[in-house]
Amino acid sequence: MLFVEWCWLQPARPPARPPGRLTIPSTIDRRLSGVVVTVRRKHKVQLQEDVAEEARALLKAKVGAPLSTPPL
Repeated sequence: MLFVEWCWLQPARPPARPPGRLTIPSTIDRRLSGVVVTVRRKHKVQLQEDVAEEARALLKAKVGAPLSTPPL
């Protein structure tokens, strides 16, 4: 879930989004899927079955919440 937190605070890469905008949730979800699959298949790490579901729930909560500014 820290991965979702980190992605949420990252600036979007141009030209997809204007400067100052954060990464869109669909991109975070896609990256999350890739990380989970890679860790399980390539690195043979045993993750909890619901690790992606929990991370997606956090992302969904963030989408519904007002944007917060990253701490300095």
